[in-house]
Amino acid sequence: MAGHLLQLKLQSIRNGARRDSQHRGAWIGTLLLSIAFAVFAVLMVVSMLDSDIEAKRESAIIVGSLVTIATGLVSVFVTPVAAIDPRSLTVMGFSPRRSAWLALGTAFVSVPSFAMTVVLLAGLLLWASAGTALLVGVVGAAVVLATLVVLSRLAGLVGEDLRARRLVSDARAALVLVLLLLASPLVFVAVSVDWQLGQHDAISAALEVLSMSPIAAPWAAAASAAGGDLQLAFAQLGIGAATLLVLLVLWQVIAGRVASAALGGDETELVDLGVFGAFGRSPALVVAARTVTYWMRDPRYVVVNVSIILIPLLALIPLAVVGVEPRHLALLPLPLLAFFIGWTLHNDLAFDGSAVWMHVTSGMSGLSDRFGRALPTLVFGSVVVLLGAVITWLIVGDWGTILALVGLSLGLLFSATGFSSIGSVLHPYPVARPGDSPFSQPVRSWGSGVFWHPTTGFIAILLMGPAVYAGLVALNGGESWWNFVALGWGLVVGLIVLLVGLLAGARQFERRSSEIMAFAQSA
Repeated sequence: MAGHLLQLKLQSIRNGARRDSQHRGAWIGTLLLSIAFAVFAVLMVVSMLDSDIEAKRESAIIVGSLVTIATGLVSVFVTPVAAIDPRSLTVMGFSPRRSAWLALGTAFVSVPSFAMTVVLLAGLLLWASAGTALLVGVVGAAVVLATLVVLSRLAGLVGEDLRARRLVSDARAALVLVLLLLASPLVFVAVSVDWQLGQHDAISAALEVLSMSPIAAPWAAAASAAGGDLQLAFAQLGIGAATLLVLLVLWQVIAGRVASAALGGDETELVDLGVFGAFGRSPALVVAARTVTYWMRDPRYVVVNVSIILIPLLALIPLAVVGVEPRHLALLPLPLLAFFIGWTLHNDLAFDGSAVWMHVTSGMSGLSDRFGRALPTLVFGSVVVLLGAVITWLIVGDWGTILALVGLSLGLLFSATGFSSIGSVLHPYPVARPGDSPFSQPVRSWGSGVFWHPTTGFIAILLMGPAVYAGLVALNGGESWWNFVALGWGLVVGLIVLLVGLLAGARQFERRSSEIMAFAQSA
């Protein structure tokens, strides 16, 4: 049976290249990308044959991490060409469990798998002069290949589920949005850090962490053996093997259920509400779900998000020109990013004017409206702050300073969101209608909003003044407890402003419902 499946898989690969195949474009793209990746990787290996062990180790960690992450992400969003599905084997009479394993076995026969095999074999040339390291490298390469194949098929099943639920475009947009918002600190890292490997303590520490992580441990095992640390090499192989085992168990569970579903079951077809079903049934969570869908689909929000990214970067240019130290400049993008993420809510009723009438006519409480609109911003902004703090640490290298930075950034996020929750109810101003160009602006006066929104934004920044002062004292040689003062002030004051803003905004939403309806109709 294995021989028949192998022939079937090879035939399906050949069929993908036929002119009348509907997958011919995807097949050609996969082939070209696989060849380009293999050629580039082999040339990289050849160029590093005479490098020292440390350079080889660091390159293996970085490349391994990127390849593993890319494999998972690409497999989620791209349908594999000529993949044999467990469901197709189940309907042929195989048990669900056997179908899962047979389908996984055929996944090793594919163009990307062949390309990765070539790359891993070429990588063994780096350790050809070290017998023990070469043996460890062979085992590590086998673990890496198996891990990537299983990860690819497992992520492919996740992608199929997202496509069935019509969520793949939302997931892709969410990923792009996260990457765009992280672009500001990442770009600053790229232009300010000395990227000579091993010359920056924070980068070296990050590589050490990656070398013991599931995504890079088996890639680094051969280098550890070549450096004489066999105990570390075996530990890294063990981490890789454990990761592979976990992926295999997940494959057995998920693929087995998918195969079992192909045999039939409950014929009742349930309505899938997508993001709305995932968020929950309370009014606030429904509002939050709709806000998330707008973020990912409305071009007007895309323009706002791009502005959020550009402003911190543009603010760095004049400061860098006048000679501010990169270590100090690195602390600026994250607080600015957090503030503008919260401040973008200051006109949310205008962006959502086509649906706000439902909130008013249905009798929804003002708190449900205000909290529902703020929740995605708070969650997403908090995640960006935490991830950005890790990126900033790569430059600063001081966790005490990062604590102060996190407190300041979260304080700005919370306070800006609190003031925005009030301002959007009291002083909304017209924006482009849904479907119009996001760069078009209605010819109408902003009214008092032209003064209210900048003023409240400035007040939100002033409220974080003590946190800024405490952080600067610690940064310039003060006691380390000043960092905790900055952290505590940012969190406590920010949460107070957020709570007051939500409650006050909720009260104004209920009191000004007629004015809100009139604005929604006219704008």
